[in-house]
Amino acid sequence: MKVKIKKIIITFFTFIFMGFTILISISIITSRLNNEVPSILNHSVFMIVSSSMEPELSKGDIILINRIDPKDIKENDVITFVMKAGNSNIVNTHRVIKVNDDDTFTTRGDNAPSYIQETVFYKDYIGRYTGFKIPKVGLFIDFLFSNLNILFGLIILIAIIIIGFEIKNIINHYKENRTKNEN
Repeated sequence: MKVKIKKIIITFFTFIFMGFTILISISIITSRLNNEVPSILNHSVFMIVSSSMEPELSKGDIILINRIDPKDIKENDVITFVMKAGNSNIVNTHRVIKVNDDDTFTTRGDNAPSYIQETVFYKDYIGRYTGFKIPKVGLFIDFLFSNLNILFGLIILIAIIIIGFEIKNIINHYKENRTKNEN
């Protein structure tokens, strides 16, 4: 009886995880198609692409940001925002060194010289860093999903999912056989 309950619980959580993964995927795809930042429950995930925030945040770190009202931002908060770089927009993460009265922030990277500052308008603000990061994982993700490696990345992702399910099936089969042999 315990084995059956355990199997039901594992199956339940597997389906919950798969459902959550599908919802995240749909959110990301929909947001990308609409040129928006993907967000789930007012949180977004970004990769740090430069060393401007070292030592707190390093290139390749994955960070979680909370999409709070820009009026709630204070000095020393780390925020993520969109900034112009030539003809394109890039997402950047810096520390707020001053909250201005004209609906802007003055920001600077922790690793940047004091004279390099950015003025960020509220309209360009995305969210505040929560303090949660996964170090260096972004470097691996960036490699997998670069333009040249997107097909390779998708194949690896699908293979990992299939291998995971097969390992689960083998373990379940082994446990069932062991239970039968004990009885």
